[in-house]
Amino acid sequence: MAKTIILITGANKGLGYHVAADLLTSPDNHVILACRNPKSGTEALGNLTSLASTRGTASVVALDVTSDVSVKNAVDVVKKDFPHLDVLINNAGICVEPLGAKSPPLTEGLLTSFSTNVVGTARVTDAFVPLLSNSATKRIIFITSGSASLTYASDPTSHHHGPYMDAYRVSKTALNMLLVQYTTRFKGTGMVTLGVNPGFCATDISGDPKIVLELGGIEPQEGAQIIAGAARGEKDDFAGKHEVDTNYDLICAFLGATTFRLRACGLTVFLDAWFKRPTLQEDYLSADDIHEADYVFISHAHFDHLPGADIIAKRTGAIVIGNCEAINILREAGVPDAQLMAVQGGERIPLFSQDIRNKANEGKIELRPTPPGAPALPHPRYAAISVDVWPSLHCLMPEGHLEYLDSGTVYTGAAHPYVCTFDVNYGMKHGLLKIDQLLPEDEKTDGILSFVDYIKDRKINLFSDHDGGQLMYNIHISEGNTILWNAHLGGYEGIIRDLVPKPRLAIIGIAGRANYNGRPFDGSAAQFATKLVNWLDQPSQVIWCLHDKRSMAIETSPYVVSGIPVLLTPAVPNDSPNAKYNGIKPSVTILQKGHRKSPGFRPFPVDTIWEKDITIPMRDGILLRGDVFRPTNSKGLPALIAFSPYGKSGDEGRAGVPVEKLSGYESFEALDPAEWTQHGYAVVNVTTRGIQGSEGHHKWHGKAEARDGYDTIEYIAQLPWSDGHTALAGNSWLATNQWFIAAEQPPHLTCILPLEGLSDVYRETLCRGGVPYLPFWSFLGNNLFSNNEREDVISMINKYPLMNDYWEDKRAKANLITVPAYVLASMSTGLHTVGSTRCFEDIPHEKKWLRMNATQEWHDLYRDDTNADLKKFLDFYMKGAENGWEMTPRSPIENVPFKNWPIPETQHRTLWLSHNGALEAAQESVVPGKVSYQSDAPALQEDDDPEFVEFSYTFTEKSTMIGPARAVLYMSCSDHDDMDVFVILRKADKDGNILRNYNIPIQDLVGVNDQKDVALINTLQYVGPTGVLRASHRTLDPNLSKPHWPAHDHTKETKLQSSEVVELEIGIWPSAIQFEAGEKLIFRVAGHQMTLAEFEPLRGGFKTGNIGRHYLHLDSDNYQSRIIVPLVEI
Repeated sequence: MAKTIILITGANKGLGYHVAADLLTSPDNHVILACRNPKSGTEALGNLTSLASTRGTASVVALDVTSDVSVKNAVDVVKKDFPHLDVLINNAGICVEPLGAKSPPLTEGLLTSFSTNVVGTARVTDAFVPLLSNSATKRIIFITSGSASLTYASDPTSHHHGPYMDAYRVSKTALNMLLVQYTTRFKGTGMVTLGVNPGFCATDISGDPKIVLELGGIEPQEGAQIIAGAARGEKDDFAGKHEVDTNYDLICAFLGATTFRLRACGLTVFLDAWFKRPTLQEDYLSADDIHEADYVFISHAHFDHLPGADIIAKRTGAIVIGNCEAINILREAGVPDAQLMAVQGGERIPLFSQDIRNKANEGKIELRPTPPGAPALPHPRYAAISVDVWPSLHCLMPEGHLEYLDSGTVYTGAAHPYVCTFDVNYGMKHGLLKIDQLLPEDEKTDGILSFVDYIKDRKINLFSDHDGGQLMYNIHISEGNTILWNAHLGGYEGIIRDLVPKPRLAIIGIAGRANYNGRPFDGSAAQFATKLVNWLDQPSQVIWCLHDKRSMAIETSPYVVSGIPVLLTPAVPNDSPNAKYNGIKPSVTILQKGHRKSPGFRPFPVDTIWEKDITIPMRDGILLRGDVFRPTNSKGLPALIAFSPYGKSGDEGRAGVPVEKLSGYESFEALDPAEWTQHGYAVVNVTTRGIQGSEGHHKWHGKAEARDGYDTIEYIAQLPWSDGHTALAGNSWLATNQWFIAAEQPPHLTCILPLEGLSDVYRETLCRGGVPYLPFWSFLGNNLFSNNEREDVISMINKYPLMNDYWEDKRAKANLITVPAYVLASMSTGLHTVGSTRCFEDIPHEKKWLRMNATQEWHDLYRDDTNADLKKFLDFYMKGAENGWEMTPRSPIENVPFKNWPIPETQHRTLWLSHNGALEAAQESVVPGKVSYQSDAPALQEDDDPEFVEFSYTFTEKSTMIGPARAVLYMSCSDHDDMDVFVILRKADKDGNILRNYNIPIQDLVGVNDQKDVALINTLQYVGPTGVLRASHRTLDPNLSKPHWPAHDHTKETKLQSSEVVELEIGIWPSAIQFEAGEKLIFRVAGHQMTLAEFEPLRGGFKTGNIGRHYLHLDSDNYQSRIIVPLVEI
């Protein structure tokens, strides 16, 4: 018998190697290993022939898919040995942006990727078509990817939505089109073309295999099996199409009680269908709202599981799978028999897309054998998902039918009657369903009566009043990705222990007394749940259900940014005293004119509607919570939105703002509703994802948070009271997220007011200059309250200390902002200045204003003149008021107007560092030498830390320094291979006394009568602009640097040799400082931060990586250490 001749490109390693190994298990195959490097191909051949499983034969041919000459030579070699080629596997591929690494420029990546993945594939295919045409088999396989799917890429809920591996994905999308074109070209020739998606395999092409496996990837051997199966002809029915993926996006939305909606593999599957609630419970979703479903699984037939399945099945054509009791009830309700599938446990059910089911009915695909006259069933190999059904057990109700079931309550001993497995029907029929008859009148609460009314209407609320027949379902999404759904706290130990495969995600009911092998379990529900989890080999995620607190979307897949797994950490719980959170309490209240939250607070000047805890749906099913304040009897209102991680309202953050100035309903760092409702605006305070009552895990800036902001804007804009105009406004975090949200370009975003906000988490704050700044961000993280998890940026910077795509996601793309912007910046902040100025510079249009204020941001936010300025801007853009706003100076600095920023008239003066401690205006005046300081001396950031070197310059005339400065220093260290270098500019009076600026007028500070009483913290006192750089990060990024600002690359470390002198260019943050004649500019260099700590608890917490002494070299010839300062004539 002639052997099947199979050629595999890129067969020396990865998927190609494992495909060859699989195919060589058959003695009927000869595999040609086509490799760019013949030496590596020969090594692979030796390894393959030495495998015990190898039965076939193999050979090697040199082939570089990017070379016409190489491909032609390969064809000639193959033609010499074989008269035909049966199977061509186009496996060779390249990814220039593997996970966890920084990507090259897109155009460069596209050229490289297309050369191999598209053009190379076409080159090889065309060259081997004549040999393939000589074969009776003639099969061509293209290796595609789920990441290339346009459907996935455009679905905001998909992991493939968003930028990562861009060039690779674009090339694979093009490859899909190439497959379609070849299929058309070869029509009628007998040539079979197949696109095979082996799944997310842990090979070098995807990056570090460990990262791939952490993300749910599979071993390459598993993906290779799919390709090898296609080579053997097992997938020929999919000719011209893409093979089923082995890794899938999974969205699991919790809809209350035990009802979930799964979306995976192109299917929509409901687990239970209980939507209609008793009247005292909120209906989160109606069964009438469901218009898309492929399957509905019923755990058992009771009132809180089955109702709604009939409506969904009739409307969508979904197939309902459940026990005979449930199926009979649905049949009586009019669900067609073809949509009903009765099971009892022990079955494996293949699930098919609607398209496959239709093709089976039309006889267009292979069918499963069935009895004569039975409905057509597709062959199981067309299944998208399969489900194993197992018998399970209903939980047991504790005596007394408690209204509240505590999972920690321990139950022991014999159970009272009507609780055991075979007695549930008695408990239902003669107990629960007759509760109105059995309970004394004084115990019939509104809740009980609401339930009684609900269960009486058996036409609408279909359910069984017997055992119900509890089932358990193990749902196979893909290899290693299985979901177990057991909607009650019970089960058979043997079945659960021996379950194969074990689930990655387990959804388990936890209520009542556990039902263990048909008898009451001695212990608490939590103790039994622990046993269950251990029997299941501890799934990576467990969701407890059978409660109905609220519906929510469960984020079941790891949070991933650009292919990098994001580390999460438990947030500080909502019940922490510092959270000041009292739960979700939806309500509508009229705050009458004159209403005060408490005595002493500002009264509301107009009647105001306060809608508390409204729900705001996100694209992935998550619900955020918001408060709306709007004037009564008003429609067509523009909305001012604060998108905050600090809670919605009632947080009284103020600095030098008297109590009577604010209503107490303002969200921290946001506008006060009492101020803005009187001007005809609605104020909407929204809690970001994962904070307090908002669902999900908290995201720390970047595209994920921006999408939530987009969805929030679009939802608010369509509310009945809205006129469709929205603006974002707020300080700090509430400003930062505006850069990201506006870059997403929500259609109903009218303008933004980022009132001081960072724009690049890594470069500007968390790792400024390459030096991790952990104390403040740890402090902030511990003030984000949630019962869920939050993104752990501290662990992320420890794990990924260099710039990568994760950190790039946290750099706002201000060049994409198209709406008008009112930008605020202050000099005093240690967090925001550069973010405000950088984004102002990068916004690509002229409808932008930058105001630089002389006070602290919280104080500025509530000033009367600030409110007047904001109102003029908002009225112009939100209401169309003709108030002359566009004549406002573009860049006022406090009370001095300027045309733009950076100020066009700026003159940059170079001052040279001299060994005599002077800053010399003339380079020839420099006294050469070197100075040093002890870099690892302890520092408390109280403005008196030792160990620094200092240089001064005395102004001979009144001068004003406005803008960013920079330092160019020549430094060395003999004690360590790196240096963390800190610089600062200070002002001194004529007598040499170092000065500080008070960020808030003394008279506005409560309890402060004298300057000496003002706390030494950066919030209240400003000492001067600073710069930071870790020497190993000294390489500049030419794409981000500007003439007035050096930006560093941060993607690699260049360590120091002992005593090596290196040039460090350090950007110094913008400032605005005026000097009178005789006053001095002081420049200091140290191994520690020289600003004041942001808050007193952070003193001494900033740890550097410094060891030993740092030397600063001063020489007008070789080591021209200098500073360049921006001077503006006023």
